[in-house]
Amino acid sequence: LNGGTIEIDDEVLDAVSRLEGLAFLNMNNTSVTKNGISRLHHSLRLKSLVLYRCKGIGDDAVDAFSKLQNLA
Repeated sequence: LNGGTIEIDDEVLDAVSRLEGLAFLNMNNTSVTKNGISRLHHSLRLKSLVLYRCKGIGDDAVDAFSKLQNLA
């Protein structure tokens, strides 16, 4: 899923996280925060997550990323 053409925020990630086949997620230049990233724990097949220029993602998001066990 490429978020570059639609606005993705934390609330949208609730629905996105339930896409069973989701393996790659590109969220460049979105308003996603650590709270949105933590919602992705439902995405068991997620292997790649791109967050270039996401100003809402900082060092405090480490805990959220640690729950995404299949990321390469």
